[in-house]
Amino acid sequence: MANSVDSGATEMMVVVNIGRLGLVVRDNGCGIHPDDVGRVGERHMTTKVQSVDCVSKVASRGFRGEGLCSIGSISVMTIKTRSCGFNGSYMTRIHNGERVIKCVKVDEGRIEGESGTEVRVEQMFHNTPVRFKHLQQLQESKTLQKIRDLVFEYAMGNPKLAITVARESESGQMSSICQVTPRCRSDLAKYWCDTLNQVYGMELAGRFEYATHTSTSSKESVLISTLPLQTKSFQFVFINGRRVTSQLSEQVRKELSCGKFEYTEGHIEHALTTNNVSPRKGKKGASIVGSTYSKHPLSIVDVWSDNAIRNFENGQPMLLDEELKCAISGIHKIFCDFRDMTLHRGQMNEDHTTHRSEIESTVIEDATVSNRKAQSSKGKELASTVGYASSYDCHDSNELPQRLEDMIKRRKLITHNDDLDINTDDAVTIKQEEQTPRDLLTNCSVIAQVDDKFILIKSKVEPKLYIVDQHACDERIRVEELYKQLIEMASQSTQSLAVPLKTNVSADAPLGALELLNTYSKELENWGIKFTTARSNNESGNVTFTHLPELMHCKVDDDNSFVVRSIMQYAHDLQDKVKLTSLNRHQDWFLNMQAMPTILTLLLNSKACRSAIMFGQTLSKFECQLLVQKLAQCKQPFQCAHGRPSVIPLCNYTNL
Repeated sequence: MANSVDSGATEMMVVVNIGRLGLVVRDNGCGIHPDDVGRVGERHMTTKVQSVDCVSKVASRGFRGEGLCSIGSISVMTIKTRSCGFNGSYMTRIHNGERVIKCVKVDEGRIEGESGTEVRVEQMFHNTPVRFKHLQQLQESKTLQKIRDLVFEYAMGNPKLAITVARESESGQMSSICQVTPRCRSDLAKYWCDTLNQVYGMELAGRFEYATHTSTSSKESVLISTLPLQTKSFQFVFINGRRVTSQLSEQVRKELSCGKFEYTEGHIEHALTTNNVSPRKGKKGASIVGSTYSKHPLSIVDVWSDNAIRNFENGQPMLLDEELKCAISGIHKIFCDFRDMTLHRGQMNEDHTTHRSEIESTVIEDATVSNRKAQSSKGKELASTVGYASSYDCHDSNELPQRLEDMIKRRKLITHNDDLDINTDDAVTIKQEEQTPRDLLTNCSVIAQVDDKFILIKSKVEPKLYIVDQHACDERIRVEELYKQLIEMASQSTQSLAVPLKTNVSADAPLGALELLNTYSKELENWGIKFTTARSNNESGNVTFTHLPELMHCKVDDDNSFVVRSIMQYAHDLQDKVKLTSLNRHQDWFLNMQAMPTILTLLLNSKACRSAIMFGQTLSKFECQLLVQKLAQCKQPFQCAHGRPSVIPLCNYTNL
C-alpha cells in the first residue's frame, strides 16, 4: 500500500484472506518500468533514491527496498505491472526469496488501463509452520482493526485516493471491510469526519470540537469528538499528514488524561462529579456505584511544519527540539481552551440541572492496605471526634487507660478533647505513611462497638488502637462470598449463567464492534451473555442480546444502552488484555477475579452494599468478634467493595 501511494495512485483495491494469510493489492499508479521488473524484490533495490545525497530529501513512504524483499522471502509473491507508455503487462514471481520467474510479458490477467501494478501474496509463512499456526490463531477482530488503522492513515494523508478493502472467505465469498472515496480537504474538520465515517463507520454528525493554533514554525489542528468511546485506540497524532507514535503523541495522551470529559447532549462536559457516591435506596433493581464502561474521547491532532525531518529508524516524520516545543505549546493551549470551555458549560448545567454522578470503577488489586491518604485522613478525623490525640507514652501497655474505658462505656462519641483533659501539644499524629499490618485482624481483640457505627479493636502485638467501619467490614465479607459463588458457577461447564430475556435487547453497531463481539462470543457466553449479529450494509449492522446473567436482568428495563455499552466494554477489555480470557478451575477464585466483566463486579458490589450491616445497627460484642474474624479471612480485608477503608489506625495509647 505504501508503494501504491508513492506511485501516485488515485485508486487502490485490497483483498485479504485472513484464514490463508494471503492478500492482493491493485492500484492505478505509474507502474514499474520493464527494465526494473526483473529486479523488484531484491534487497535494497529501489528507484526512489538515485544517490546518497537524496536520502535526506526523500518524501516517499519507503525508499530502502526491503519491504517487498521481506515479503517475498516468506511467501509466494507475484507482481504484475504496466508502466506508462508501454503497451503490455509484465510479471515476475518470487518463491521463498528465490526468483522463479524473472520478467515475462503476459496477456492473461494483464493490467487494465494505462498503468498500474498488482501484488499478489500467497502461502505467507508456509515455510515457517510455527509462525503460520500462531498467526492463524490471532484474533480476527484485531487483524481487521489493524487493516482499518492502516487504511485510515493513508486516507488521511491522501484526499484524492480512493481505497476499497474487501475480505475473501475460505469459500471465495467477498465481503467489504471499508471503502474510502475521494474527499475535499478545504474544510479540514469535515474531511476528518468523512474519513472516520468511511473507514470505521463512525458518524460524528457535528458532535465534535475543533480548533487550530498557528505559530511561527507550525500549525496545530485538534479535533475532539463528543462521541464517547470505550477504548483509547482512536486517538491519532499526525505530522504533515503522516501518523506518528513519538514524543508528540505521548504529550497528547497526557493532555487527554489531564482532564476527564463527560458527554451530555452532544457536548464535551468536564467531569464535575463526586468521587464517593452511595447506592440509591428504595429503587427497584440494582443501582451501581462506579462506571461499568470507559469514556474516552476520539481525538485527531495534526501538526504541519516545513521544518519536519524524517526519522530514519521508523520512517516517520519528526520535529526537532525547538519545533517540537512550539508544537506542544500550541496543542497545550488548544486543550486548555477546550477545558475552560467545557468547565464553563459544566457550571452552567450544574446551575440548571442535576446530573447523575458516576465514580470511576473499583480496581481490584492484591493490596494489603487501601488508600493510605484516606486512612490517615479518616483516622485523624475519628481521633479528633472520639476526643483523644493520636499517640501517647504509657508505662503499662497491657491495659487500656481508665479514661478511655470510661469513654467507651458511654457508647457515644465525645466531640471535644477537653472532656479527657488531653494536652494536644504533646500529642504525636499518626504518620501518613504508616501502614496497617497485614496480620492485624488475626492478632487483635475486640473492645466494644462505638456509637453503633464502629468497632474498636486493640492490637495484641503493639500498643495501638484501630477503628473498624462495621458497614465496610460486612460489605467486604459479603462481596467476597458473592464473587466466589459467581466465579465457581462460571467455572462449571455443566451450569450456565445464561437466562433468557423476556424482551431481547437490540442495538445498531459499526462492523468493527460486531467483529469484536463475534471474536469473544465464547468468553461472553461463559458469563451468561448470548447474542446474534446481522450485517446491514458495508459500514454497520445490528446486535441482539437474547440471554444475560440473572444479575443483569434488573438493568434491562432501566437502560438498554447501558447494558450494551457495559458488554462492549468487556469485549474491549478482552481485546486490550485488561481482562483474562479464561477461568482456571484449578486455582484460587481470587486469581480469577480479573476475568470477571466489570458490570458483574459492580453489580455484586452494590448488592453487597445494600445487604450489609448499616450505621446505627447495635451489635453485641460476640457479633463484633464474629465480624472481625470473618474479615480476617477475606482476600482484601482493608477496603470495602467500593474501595473505602474498612480499618483505620487510630492511636498509640502508650501514655494516656
